[in-house]
Amino acid sequence: KLIALILMTADHAGMILFPAARWLRYIGRPALPLFAYMVSEGCTYTRSRARYFLRLLVPGLAMAAVYAVFEKKFFFNIFMVFSVSVALCTAWDKICRLARQGKGAASAAILFASYFAVWFAVYGTKKFFGFGVGFDGGFFGIMLPVAVYAVKGKWRKLAVLFLMCLLLALDLSTIRNEWIAALSVIVIIFYNGERGKLRLREFFYCYYPAHIAVMYLISVVR
Repeated sequence: KLIALILMTADHAGMILFPAARWLRYIGRPALPLFAYMVSEGCTYTRSRARYFLRLLVPGLAMAAVYAVFEKKFFFNIFMVFSVSVALCTAWDKICRLARQGKGAASAAILFASYFAVWFAVYGTKKFFGFGVGFDGGFFGIMLPVAVYAVKGKWRKLAVLFLMCLLLALDLSTIRNEWIAALSVIVIIFYNGERGKLRLREFFYCYYPAHIAVMYLISVVR
């Protein structure tokens, strides 16, 4: 998470403060899949999936409200995107339980409804109604934690992470060399699956909105 935080900071510095320094955006590409992998781990090990969901959703909504006031449009920031991912991981658990109980039709219906709803929110609204809501990371940004969560075993998870990063690169055409996100796999290879010694959960939740606010303030006053 600390590595992802450093990369994310470089990415946002390139986006907000130094738009001409494209290399900062390239450095930041692996941040999203690294955080996404940790969200999948959070869904596995959290004591309360509901509290985990709310810890992402509530600050995400607060940030979205501020963004809507200043930019006059609604945007699903990464907190909100990952809260949707957590909800989909919960839906996946339900799908698997129904499948084990021999209720294939019900599990298929939930699977289709869940992922169609996400697809429609990301792509369908603009296609059919002429307006769209922005999502940080797009469709594959939402699906990345879910895809990793759905498979078992570290090497399978790494393979899925790599594949999803390539799909993310194909989907997002706003930044060249988006494929660099796939390098996040190298970092995860050294992850041992254990919780770190430092207890920085609150720091991570506070840092994201704080560093965005500071960078925007600097960009306004400089």
